[in-house]
Amino acid sequence: MVGFVHVFRFGADKHLLRFGYQFDLEDAEGSNFSYTGHRSLAGGQYTTPWGGTRLRYDYEIHFRAYTVRRKDTEQFHFFRIEKPLPNNLTLSAEYQGDFNESNIAVFDFHRNVFSLILTWTY
Repeated sequence: MVGFVHVFRFGADKHLLRFGYQFDLEDAEGSNFSYTGHRSLAGGQYTTPWGGTRLRYDYEIHFRAYTVRRKDTEQFHFFRIEKPLPNNLTLSAEYQGDFNESNIAVFDFHRNVFSLILTWTY
């Protein structure tokens, strides 16, 4: 895999914009899982004026052309809201959506993951 990600930082790192591209080549044993892929990504983070609450969203799209007749397009959405709390605690709620479209039906899937996370930083 080779690529780049660039992050634009604003407001003393309170606000971020991310953009990137990756090329990947999977040379797996057996041709069924070998592919050439292209991934684009974009995202951002915004810190609100209300107690340092942060909002983050990332999007990725990954095009894979396998050495067999299979072609996949996978889209990934990530949304996070986090609120700093006293005593070095942070409460976060996350959503991850992973949607794969393939010309072979068995590889089509949609996955939604919701998480509530309490983090302590020491």
